[in-house]
Amino acid sequence: LVAKEFVATKDRSIENVVPGTVVLSELAGAAQELFDAIVVNPYDEDAVADAIAIGLELTRGNRLSEDQRWEVTERMRQSVVQNDAVAWGVNMLKELERPNTGTRIARPEIVEMQLLEDQQAARFV
Repeated sequence: LVAKEFVATKDRSIENVVPGTVVLSELAGAAQELFDAIVVNPYDEDAVADAIAIGLELTRGNRLSEDQRWEVTERMRQSVVQNDAVAWGVNMLKELERPNTGTRIARPEIVEMQLLEDQQAARFV
C-alpha cells in the first residue's frame, strides 16, 4: 500500500509537490496496477541498484521534461484513484453474484488477470 499512497499524494495542483518514480518488486501486488513503475526482481541486487539509479535519473535528471515526469506520475495516480478500495469491493461483489460464470480472479476489471486453466487452479473454481 505504501507505493499506492505515495502515488496518491502526487497531486500536481498542490504547491511544492513534485512528480515521482516508483520502484517496485515484481512480487508486490501494486506492480499489477502501477504500469509506469519500474518493476524489478528483488533478489537481483544489481537490477535493484540499476532500477533505483534509473528512478532517480527519471525523477530529477534531464532524460524527461517536467511535463513528461508529471504525465507518468499522473497515469499511476489515476490508476490508484480509479481502483480504490470501493471499486475493488464493488467488483468483488459482482464476481460473487456470478461465481460459476468464468475462471477470472476477482480484481478490478481494468487489470487483466491470467485465466486459471491449469489442473491445480481448476480445483478451486
